[in-house]
Amino acid sequence: MNKQLEILRSIIDITDNIVVITGAGISTAAGIKDFRSEESIREIKKYGGNSVEDILSTEYFMSNTERFYMYYKKMLFNVNAEPTISHIKLAKLEKAGKIKGIITQNTDGLHQKAGSKKVIELHGSIYKNNCIVCGKRFNANYIGTHNIVPKCDKCGAIIKPDITLYGDLMDETKMRKARKLVREAEYLFVLGTSLNVYPAASLLDEFNMTRNSNGKRNIIIMNKGELGKPVDALLYFKGDMNNVWKQVIV
Repeated sequence: MNKQLEILRSIIDITDNIVVITGAGISTAAGIKDFRSEESIREIKKYGGNSVEDILSTEYFMSNTERFYMYYKKMLFNVNAEPTISHIKLAKLEKAGKIKGIITQNTDGLHQKAGSKKVIELHGSIYKNNCIVCGKRFNANYIGTHNIVPKCDKCGAIIKPDITLYGDLMDETKMRKARKLVREAEYLFVLGTSLNVYPAASLLDEFNMTRNSNGKRNIIIMNKGELGKPVDALLYFKGDMNNVWKQVIV
């Protein structure tokens, strides 16, 4: 661990071209539920699904809107969550000119709360919501303070969170920006993701394939669980990433 920390610190010292990919694991310490956790699976079954793909799908949203929102507000809609030390350190690294961009699979807005500005939210945000008929936009406060199923105050139609559900098309503009960032990065930090969710996991294939003298790529991984695909990472911190970032002075 100490040797890996020394290398991590030296990388941060020498580079100004880090790109970060984050997943659910960076936010669990903030109280955000990992929707693939055992608790989430129990909740999914309570609402008639077998997997997260069942509940967080466009089809389920349209046919079981009330149940969708009951699950969504309990498991994903946490506007009171505060950034973790990992979010805060990343924001400081961005401010110091070290990070070129953060690509997140999360919808919780914690990177922005921590102060990060260069964030690509691949799957959208709980803070953005749209009427499915007239397109009027609503903030998170409106969603949280209205009925289980929030309705548009202009036309009365259902409001949908601006998050990418299973069955929705990915925002190709965001993906293009993410791919460009990754292709041009010197170091790629992959934090809190098992690399099981596509297309985010495919971004590693865009990263420079050049290997250093030890045969590794300039990829730094921090994750509690096992990875869904093998990665020739330069550094792999398995465990609580907050313990790592506490030891990195920014």
